[in-house]
Amino acid sequence: MFLWDNLGEVGKRMIHPACSICKGACCEYFIIPYKVRLEGNKKWIEAHGYLNHHPVVGKNGVEITIPCQYLDSLGRCLIYDKRFPACKEHPVGGDMCINAIKKMRPEDERKKIMEAME
Repeated sequence: MFLWDNLGEVGKRMIHPACSICKGACCEYFIIPYKVRLEGNKKWIEAHGYLNHHPVVGKNGVEITIPCQYLDSLGRCLIYDKRFPACKEHPVGGDMCINAIKKMRPEDERKKIMEAME
């Protein structure tokens, strides 16, 4: 089941129900795996203003915790059709999605998001 999201000038696109509840945890938290070169994610990092911060080195990679400047107040991507490769590579319910939800959302909200993914 999908919900329609009216983005005005951008047009209409379908949004997964879990994303409607979550409102962009994946756009606030991201892990760049050690096996991926940082250079390949430079545009994503720049959009998050992260070049002015010190990275957190986690067990799986470099952790970034800063909201994307292209995320609106409802958690929608303002550049969805032109979003970065790093954003396109992580589907709803994938590892990066789940990690972001666990890191960025409170327990009660996490449960609702996970139920909407089923």
